[in-house]
Amino acid sequence: MGKSCILTRLTKDQFDTEHNVTVGVDFGSCLMKVEDLTLKLQIWDTAGQESFRSITKIFYRSADAVILSYSINQRDSFEHLSSWINEVHEQCPEEAMIFLVGNKLDLESEREVSREAARAFQRQHDIKYFTETSAKSGDNVTRLFHDASKLLYLHLKQMDEATSHDSQSSFSGDRTISQNSISGANNPRFGTEDLND
Repeated sequence: MGKSCILTRLTKDQFDTEHNVTVGVDFGSCLMKVEDLTLKLQIWDTAGQESFRSITKIFYRSADAVILSYSINQRDSFEHLSSWINEVHEQCPEEAMIFLVGNKLDLESEREVSREAARAFQRQHDIKYFTETSAKSGDNVTRLFHDASKLLYLHLKQMDEATSHDSQSSFSGDRTISQNSISGANNPRFGTEDLND
């Protein structure tokens, strides 16, 4: 119970104790208000198993943001983040933002990964955002995606201003910022990745 449960909590406000492992890729979307815009997030939940890696790599190529998740009560899921971040750097656009999320905050008494260890990983890999969530209780799930939306919006707006400075254009809902990022309906794409469904 990891990233797929976070997605279900976000999009349906539910927690399923009988969750099945993600096969290939799952999809969800939600609307987030940032400044005077409503952003539609397209969230691709990719399977963490090695057998699906060739399929899931396709979804990295157009991601504007990637959420790397681990379970706070499973040290091995945290230790695998290094290989996942390498894959993100190899497959994602250079400007894609990375967010770090420790899930299963409801299992605090079984914690195997300290916040200090996660913050050290965050600093080591220059990750801009870290939080801990509980898909089961819903703690910090909506806040994660709201914060990520705001940071991504500001990042894309800054990129747009830098690239369009000469033409004097500005960020708007009908302007494409980067390939497959914000266009028309303002729809940043998020990819989620971890080893635990």
